[in-house]
Amino acid sequence: MEAAGPRVTKDQPILDMDAFSDLIFLAQYLRLDGFKVFVERAKATDSEKDDAILQLRRHFPLVKFREVFVKNVQCSPGYDLDSIRSHLIEEGIFSAFDTGTADRYPYIHSLKSILEAATKAN
Repeated sequence: MEAAGPRVTKDQPILDMDAFSDLIFLAQYLRLDGFKVFVERAKATDSEKDDAILQLRRHFPLVKFREVFVKNVQCSPGYDLDSIRSHLIEEGIFSAFDTGTADRYPYIHSLKSILEAATKAN
C-alpha cells in the first residue's frame, strides 16, 4: 500500500478506481478492510487518505464482493483465497469486511472519523 505512491486527488477528474486497485482487491476478492488499514496506517498524507475516502464514496459498488469474480481467480498451487484471507486476518493487520452487506454511508463516516482522530493526534 505504501509503495503505490501518490494516488488520485480531488483536483483530477473523477476516474475509475485504478489508483486504489490494491484496496479494491482486498475488499472485493479477500473481503478484507484495506481502506481502513490505508486510512489508519499508510504513509500517505491526510489529503491522500481523504481522497481515497472520497473516491470510495463515489465508487462504493466497485468494491462489493461478488462470488462470480472469485471463481475466476487462480492462486498459486497450494493456496486459495480463503487461506490467504485467514492468514492476513491472523497477522492482525486486516479485519474481515463483508462488502456485500456493508452499508456505504456508516462505513464512509467511520473512515472519516478515523482520519479526523489521527489528524488531531498529530
